[in-house]
Amino acid sequence: MKKLALIALILLLALISGAQPWKAKTKNDLSKKDKVTFFDIQNSINSYYNTGDFKKGYYYKNDKKQKAPGWKQFKRWEWYWDARVNPVTGEFPETSSSKEWEIFEAKTYISKSSSGDWKPLGPNLSDGGYAGIGRINCIAFHPNDTSTYWVGSPSGGLWKTSNDGNTWVTLTDQNTVLGVSDIAVPTDFQTSNTLYIATGDRDGGSVWTLSGGQYYDNHSIGVLKTIDGGNTWQSTGLNFNTNEIKIIGRLLIDTTDNQTLYASVDNGIYKSTNSGDSWTKVLNSGYVSDMEFKPGNSQVIYAASESEVYRSTDGGVNWTNVYSLSSIRIEIAVAPSDPEVVYLLASNSSGGLLGIYKSVNGGSSFTQTFDGTALNSNLLGYYSDGSGGSGGQGSYDLAIEVSPDNSDVVFIGGINTWMSIDGGYNWTINNMWTSYNEYNFDDAPEVHHQNYIRYMMSTYCL
Repeated sequence: MKKLALIALILLLALISGAQPWKAKTKNDLSKKDKVTFFDIQNSINSYYNTGDFKKGYYYKNDKKQKAPGWKQFKRWEWYWDARVNPVTGEFPETSSSKEWEIFEAKTYISKSSSGDWKPLGPNLSDGGYAGIGRINCIAFHPNDTSTYWVGSPSGGLWKTSNDGNTWVTLTDQNTVLGVSDIAVPTDFQTSNTLYIATGDRDGGSVWTLSGGQYYDNHSIGVLKTIDGGNTWQSTGLNFNTNEIKIIGRLLIDTTDNQTLYASVDNGIYKSTNSGDSWTKVLNSGYVSDMEFKPGNSQVIYAASESEVYRSTDGGVNWTNVYSLSSIRIEIAVAPSDPEVVYLLASNSSGGLLGIYKSVNGGSSFTQTFDGTALNSNLLGYYSDGSGGSGGQGSYDLAIEVSPDNSDVVFIGGINTWMSIDGGYNWTINNMWTSYNEYNFDDAPEVHHQNYIRYMMSTYCL
């Protein structure tokens, strides 16, 4: 029982964005409990913030108001679970959405209407530039039609537009798990109608489930495949049970061979050479959150775990550790206009910026172009001038992309988006999570945090 409680506690402390400021205190407070309840977590975190200079999510020091890191995420979690736990004991329900759906599906006596007339009731407006929009995990483009593309959401499935975003249809409502972490589109989609999706939510959500062993909003059930454009889906050889608590960070398809795919999972990288029918583990490591092909050469693959960067030059057969950092997450970007250029974006243990790194020799070596630990250099923080300490949400929202036409033009995304036009050495704010001038000193446009950035290009983007 004690061992099970400790395992449950590790899952409980993953809460929202991973590295929260109260994490160490909460772990210490709850480590001796056999069964952790909602009230235990609530009391521990409230006591962490119970200081004389704290009030409603802000610290007030020397007449300066400063956002309290982790408070908003905690309150979201608190709101979500308050109505779902046992109101007397605070015990969490030992179930998950996928399990409940399976139970519901088994009740064949329930009559389902095929002509339900659902209409949105709102709200339709907000006073923010992002409120109510929801989160998108990934995007992929049609290889021949620039008006057609797909997006994957963390809990709402795969969506398709055929008219450049004016209208959308959902393709996965009948799947057991609705989360989509990545999408792979073969170059022959026009004739094959084949798509692949990595199921689950790779980034974790604002309502991470803390009981029943559910670590993310949606556990992965593996890679799914459709051969009819998304009308029906089938499992591939890489499949999981939701109780295994698996996640898939990235799904790549070889643009020169539509039968070859790569999937990065929480224990390494898997490869298929037969359109997903079977998979072989080619890299044994921790969670690989990102992978990229070298432009023009799909035999060269870059991959990043929490603190390590790997490279394969033979299509994933062998891998070399080419760079190491004291980070908790790394994202990779490659430059189509200069295949030898590779960028890394790394977050520190508090979710802030550790640094930005660049290779000009295809990943053989890297140099730091920007130091996130310098004064007012935290590009993953809340402020438009890089101030506000070393924290952020880099374990949750982290993205980097290079212009397809100019290897010196780079965008990074976290809470805010920044742009460099000199190869990653200098950065300017591009958009902000809020328009409030206590954070946004530059009147930057208001766009909420970035989980994924992609240029619309040809098959290279896939």
